Amino acid sequence: MFRARSLGQLCGKVARPLQRQQKSLLHELTPLPYSAEQGLKPLFSSRALGVVYAKNQQKLIDRLNTLVAGTEHEDQNVFETMLMTYKQPSKAAIYNYASQAWNTDFFLQTLTAEPRPIKADLKAKIARHFSSFENFQEQFTKAASSIFGSGWTWLVEDERGVLRIVNTLNSGNPITTGRLQQFDANTSSVEETTDPSSDKVSTQKPTGAYAPILALNMWEHAYVVDFGVDGKEQYIQAFWQSVDWDKVHGRVIRSPVRA
Repeated sequence: MFRARSLGQLCGKVARPLQRQQKSLLHELTPLPYSAEQGLKPLFSSRALGVVYAKNQQKLIDRLNTLVAGTEHEDQNVFETMLMTYKQPSKAAIYNYASQAWNTDFFLQTLTAEPRPIKADLKAKIARHFSSFENFQEQFTKAASSIFGSGWTWLVEDERGVLRIVNTLNSGNPITTGRLQQFDANTSSVEETTDPSSDKVSTQKPTGAYAPILALNMWEHAYVVDFGVDGKEQYIQAFWQSVDWDKVHGRVIRSPVRA
């Protein structure tokens, strides 16, 4: 049974900060729940996972540590830094590195080398919002395939407990940007971004954050090593074979499943 909670509580539940060294207060890589050396097939070979985790994520963390050194954000975790900087244009670089590092950690922690079937109550809730679980997977895949350039595809939950599929561009995060990052809080500009769940283009400023449930990294470096520059579709299909549905189940806590 999923219990209703506030958006702040739900965001707090998923806001698993990257690890910090207690002595120096620096961010560091969070250990993966699977072997980084062996990879995570069929999604990541050991080489591809090394690019995403050991190289790219480490670079994000190192750069973030440099940017926050000596600032008010030095003692904050990545999630706190992301929330404190996304409305400040002068801190756009800090936000981008913090958000991208948080997104990547969230994505990697939701994968598993030993996938288990999705639990019946979660599958029923997803089906209630997308007509069927299979239709949800189809719509999520379509949304991910539609990203032009770099970005993320998310299953999110709004304040009413409604599940939605949204895309964010570049380092965008649904907690800080609302819907599809059509409003960039760091530049106060409005981007016309097509909602993958509709044919309409929205230019309205988002009115509230979404709580992330599931994320897919659609930056090219995540799939090009194993699947090539034209390998988006194969990469997305491999993703479905690596999702830790127990982790996803633990994040959907807002509303009960009703018949």
